[in-house]
Amino acid sequence: MRSGPRAEGIRFGFSNSSRPSVE
Repeated sequence: MRSGPRAEGIRFGFSNSSRPSVE
């Protein structure tokens, strides 16, 4: 269920947009 790089980043711990998703 990935609606974008943000969802994927949360799963991997880092966003594909070169920005951490630990906000």
